Amino acid sequence: MGSKQPALSVNSFPKRLRQITAVICVFLFIQVVYLPLQVRAAGRQLQPLRKLMPIQQKIVSRAMDFELKSPGEAEFSLTIGASGKIKATASWTGTAGSLALILNGPGQTQNYARSDGGSPLTLEFDLTPELLNKGNNWKLTLTSFQSGVSARGKIVFQLPSGSSVIQRSGQPAATVENKAISTTTQAQPKTTTATLRLKRPTRLPPGPAWLPKNRV
Repeated sequence: MGSKQPALSVNSFPKRLRQITAVICVFLFIQVVYLPLQVRAAGRQLQPLRKLMPIQQKIVSRAMDFELKSPGEAEFSLTIGASGKIKATASWTGTAGSLALILNGPGQTQNYARSDGGSPLTLEFDLTPELLNKGNNWKLTLTSFQSGVSARGKIVFQLPSGSSVIQRSGQPAATVENKAISTTTQAQPKTTTATLRLKRPTRLPPGPAWLPKNRV
């Protein structure tokens, strides 16, 4: 029987070749095992960051003119379309040194927010989904509690997406007069002029000419 050949061993390779083989093994380990583990770990760390990123909602902005003669108020009906921040800023000129912004809503008789002060005056309120479930009809009032003063200016609303504003009172005098004139003009009935043409009667000739002659 022939002699057995020795088994193949790394030690039988030249030293230079063994070094190259070791480098290749380390490179393959990094590519196949280490890098995928690092990518998975980084992905787990990024997931909470995605949840914390806030979603920016569209804001409805509306500006309206008002005029107050104390005692008096300007009332605005708010229909809120989504949860978020309700913000109103009133700026005015006149003898009123201080006004009050009062926010009322469903679920309680007491106001939800109030802000008193001079111009410009701002009120902010965070409307939660729980409060919105009670109802979407809210009311904001700009009130003067001082006597013998007046104020004329503009109020700017910033409301959550899908909201709307209707002014119930406190419009400037010119705006009220223009609305009244417009309503009167639309209510006037249309008049139709009809011209009647009378047919002239036929003129008859003098008596002797048209009367029949007596026969003898």
